[in-house]
Amino acid sequence: MEPLPGPNQTNSTKAQAVFSTPENSDFYSQFSFDELVPDIQEIRLIQLSTKPGHNLIHCKFQRRRISDVKGKYYALSYCAGNPANSRPVLLEGIPFNVFANLEHALSQILALWHATLPDGGANCLLWVDQICINQHNDRERSHQVGFMREIYSNSKEALICLSTDDTRQEATESGVDWMKNFRHACNSYLDMSIGRTRHGRDQALFSHLTIQNTLLSNLNSPSFVNGWLAFYDFCERPWWRRAWVQQEFICSPTAIFIYQGRWIRWEGLSRFLPNLCNVLQGFALGDYMFSVLRDLLRSNLEESHLSTILERGKAASSSLEAVELLVKVKESWRGDEDLKEMLSLSRHCRSSDPRDRVFAFLGLAHPGYGLTADYDASNTLDKVLLDTARRVINFEGDLGLLSYAVGTPKRDTDSLPSWVPDWTSDEFLHLGGFAHLPHDPNKPLSDTDRPFVHCGRLLRVRGMKVDSIQRNLSISSWANALHDCVYKTARGHVVRCRSISRQGDELWVLLGAKWPFILRPNPEGYILVSEAEEINIEKEPADKINFGKVMTGMLGGVADLRTITLL
Repeated sequence: MEPLPGPNQTNSTKAQAVFSTPENSDFYSQFSFDELVPDIQEIRLIQLSTKPGHNLIHCKFQRRRISDVKGKYYALSYCAGNPANSRPVLLEGIPFNVFANLEHALSQILALWHATLPDGGANCLLWVDQICINQHNDRERSHQVGFMREIYSNSKEALICLSTDDTRQEATESGVDWMKNFRHACNSYLDMSIGRTRHGRDQALFSHLTIQNTLLSNLNSPSFVNGWLAFYDFCERPWWRRAWVQQEFICSPTAIFIYQGRWIRWEGLSRFLPNLCNVLQGFALGDYMFSVLRDLLRSNLEESHLSTILERGKAASSSLEAVELLVKVKESWRGDEDLKEMLSLSRHCRSSDPRDRVFAFLGLAHPGYGLTADYDASNTLDKVLLDTARRVINFEGDLGLLSYAVGTPKRDTDSLPSWVPDWTSDEFLHLGGFAHLPHDPNKPLSDTDRPFVHCGRLLRVRGMKVDSIQRNLSISSWANALHDCVYKTARGHVVRCRSISRQGDELWVLLGAKWPFILRPNPEGYILVSEAEEINIEKEPADKINFGKVMTGMLGGVADLRTITLL
């Protein structure tokens, strides 16, 4: 849950991202939360009900161990919204203000249970973050967040409410209806094209070609086009961008999506949703796609109608990418992922507390990293980022982190060391396609050669200086598109690197790194600048740098290794 900053927060408080929920001083004056025991993974669950003559939703606590209720409760995932926009429920018979979006989600869940369960959900248990965690207790909040993976993975299923308090209910076809009908349309297309033969049907059902042809063959249907546009609304719901979605959705055994009074099970989406999003991103190519589709259709479809689809697709392109990526990660998730890869997903996410751009992904990665969420006010964002980098290096024993440090622009270049990635950056510079060094990545480094963080902010590494940058080369515009920056070195080599490199920087090979790096000398050590690789763009190039020989000498103890400090 990521609420927006509350109305009573000062600018300095917002900068520190104090967690904010609806005001509940009257409730806390009448009710005291029992202490949960973290060692046995205790959680609170609620039962939902409504009573004749009462408009408020009733919630009653049950305190249980996760192991005792495995597969017997539901877990809610929703977008909290602004804490100033709240609605009351009755919690243990006492009025309790919840996010308006949460009250909306609870009412949608009750409607779902009444429609699908024989007892109308009277005996169902639900986990809801704002209600089940004592938000006034930072210690409880920290250990409950630490259980988030277990809470969602041990639930019966996640109930995902995409709609919010201000979402209008559609009387006509919604994005959910359109997705359901789209599956039927894909079946109909295959009936006409390959028939009812079993061979190849399952693989073809949601292929890019089937999806594309089904879209094009239905463009003359106004209801289909309206549903198509409604699907863009579905993908642009703020829920898809929440940082905690990554853990809540990915860890859940299955899920039900609730939107505009409709619902659809995850099993009905998992195979075709990523492919559909991928195909629709191709419909956002502007004038070129417009002319291609117009020529292909040769129909009575008005150009303004087609233009609306393409323009709407362009606006939704980044949302389609975020949905596609999230779904693919869920399908491939094993539970022991590389934390760096998981954190790189945060560029698509939003959170009111920027520390959640890290905390929300910890439960997806290998537990060996040893990181836990700590919401104490003294644990600032910079401390979180620095501690995360230190633990990644200690656990992995190499310098794989460095490429992410130069690939994520920092909010403030003075606040973090150059070797620490800023995972809160909305921009992620591609890894650059730099050629890897020729060495065995599985060969562990000795204790002497392993990178080591000391004095809190300094990274000690061992490596060898290979060359130094001498002058920037003026190359053609097409080459500039391929290479951020190209330099001639003091020894006559040509290297490409990121554009922030400059004359006087040095080319280094570091033990435990996958790429050569550009380092900038500093009186106190070195600043990490960029990855690098040697390229050949000259008619009479100098002899290539034999990185294989360099690495062999370094690992064999023959080369002249130096211990340096990255600042």
